[in-house]
Amino acid sequence: PPIQDVNKFANVFWTWWCELQPTWRNVLMPETAKSVPALCTVAGEWKELDKPGLNGFLSVITTLKWWGAKIKVGDAQFALWNVAVSDVSWVM
Repeated sequence: PPIQDVNKFANVFWTWWCELQPTWRNVLMPETAKSVPALCTVAGEWKELDKPGLNGFLSVITTLKWWGAKIKVGDAQFALWNVAVSDVSWVM
């Protein structure tokens, strides 16, 4: 889809991603690319993210693809996108 404002898209993604998480992850939107969204430790169940089908986890991956397609290496958004990709990859 057309993304008019990459910064807004990034904020919406992080808000959505954080809301999808199990409460034990305590994920917060990173303020900078050096911020780690959550510790990479498992401390509970993953039921909140166990969503198969078109509107399931594939939507998260697709959204990352759309966001990544709008930025270039070196852009301010690239580092934040990379943090998101790393966190989503760890969760998978």
